Amino acid sequence: MLKSLSKPAILLVGLLLTGCGAIHHENIQIENNRPVAPELTAEQSASIQALREALLSLAGDISATDAEFIARDAHLYPLYLANHYKLQSPALLHNGLVNAGAKDRGLCYHWTHDLVRYFRSKNLQSVTFHWAAAFIGSGLREHNVAVVSAKGKDIEDGIVLDPWRKSAKLFWARVPDDKKYPWELIETYSDNNRPYRIDYYEIPSYAIQ
Repeated sequence: MLKSLSKPAILLVGLLLTGCGAIHHENIQIENNRPVAPELTAEQSASIQALREALLSLAGDISATDAEFIARDAHLYPLYLANHYKLQSPALLHNGLVNAGAKDRGLCYHWTHDLVRYFRSKNLQSVTFHWAAAFIGSGLREHNVAVVSAKGKDIEDGIVLDPWRKSAKLFWARVPDDKKYPWELIETYSDNNRPYRIDYYEIPSYAIQ
């Protein structure tokens, strides 16, 4: 049977059999409709603080309260999502499982939809959450992310929030500093009648309201 499989398929089967890519975050809880972790690692705490400071330094006027909220929840909500996605690492392995029908969610646009929807539901007054993409229509190269900016500012003045790239461990960077991807706003872009709009997809049952 294995002889009839391609090398990528054999590799995928091997990874599934070992189970080494499974990710689950036992310490993530939900309190008052927000994800919380009883204990943060030193790395998580440092990244949260750095993101808070980066948000406050953006062009525009982001409130300290909104910056603190975003910095913390942008790190913790993806861990909650990872549990519901039944996430496998690395990200491309999980993509293969979704595309094969073995997993329901966890592609980059699922992460983007769930993250943007979550933050927009919080009605944060000093920021705007955008849906951005790079290499639109290029198949495997296309990538989607959330971008946060001060209210009224464009994505070029924002910060990329990308939990897909490192399998729920938040990657973030100022848009101009994320040299790997030429980000552009695509919330009204449509490909094969699938709009990249936050209101196009059903709200998952696990979504925090």
